[in-house]
Amino acid sequence: MNHGFDGNQWWIEYNQSNRAPGNIREESLLRAKELSANHDNLILSFSGGLDSQCMLLSFLEQGLAVDTAFMHLPGYNDNEYEQVKLCNHRWGIDTQIVSFDPLSVKEEIDHWSNVLDIPNKNSILHRKFVSLLPTNATVVQNLGPPSIYINPKTGNTYCFTGYYSLEISRRRAFDSLDRKGKTLFWDYDPEFLLSTLDDEIFKAGLTSYRYIDHVTGNKNSIDFDRWDYFIKPFMYGKYWGKDLIYFPKYSGFEKLDFIKQDIDYKLRNNSVVVPYEEFVNGLKTGAKRYYQNHNPNLRLSES
Repeated sequence: MNHGFDGNQWWIEYNQSNRAPGNIREESLLRAKELSANHDNLILSFSGGLDSQCMLLSFLEQGLAVDTAFMHLPGYNDNEYEQVKLCNHRWGIDTQIVSFDPLSVKEEIDHWSNVLDIPNKNSILHRKFVSLLPTNATVVQNLGPPSIYINPKTGNTYCFTGYYSLEISRRRAFDSLDRKGKTLFWDYDPEFLLSTLDDEIFKAGLTSYRYIDHVTGNKNSIDFDRWDYFIKPFMYGKYWGKDLIYFPKYSGFEKLDFIKQDIDYKLRNNSVVVPYEEFVNGLKTGAKRYYQNHNPNLRLSES
């Protein structure tokens, strides 16, 4: 995944898949093997949730060495901390706990949010976390699939990304750090994207969106409620079964108002809206560059 500006036009480019992708568990095993072969001092960003567990098990099942680290914000994500301790016990790992008070670094978070032009301060918070890990380590994070928008009138489905979206904001935040080691995303090569976006469970979740949106209150938005609360647990339940611990879903930032504030500010600026089928087919058939095509003053474009 590459992105940049051509004049004032922001663009993003995804590589073509080089082979037929497997299911998400098969792609996870291949991803763990690839990372182990090409990087030393691997550290997984580990919250104890489903994504973290899937990454971890993909290494452990193959006898591959990997460390884990957890960002503990005392008083804010203690539920996740308890999850991590249970995972440590179950799999015999020793997760490094990186603890800090987010309010004590509020000025630092606000500063880098402004300097880097990243309104999503969650990304800046993770930047702080990574900065406290060994500088020579390769840190791996799992973000989940791109945002999906479904037009409420037509039912047409789109993939949404942009200069201010989570995956790009997090990448920009990490790239600003002065580290010897890399910070990588687990799930953004084309085969892994296809193992999620082209899976029958994922497509079923898009078909049943009206039911999901009513339950979550996710009214025509582009956030991750459908994925996190409905699609993901069924997909992971199919491919990992009882190998995982299915903890309740927590975001970890419910009481951190300054992190949540303005998180969607500028989100639609410099953004790309691609019909879902076109996006999936593009990953299969050839690298394609998408230029910003959405008017930020509108809800989301049908074009």
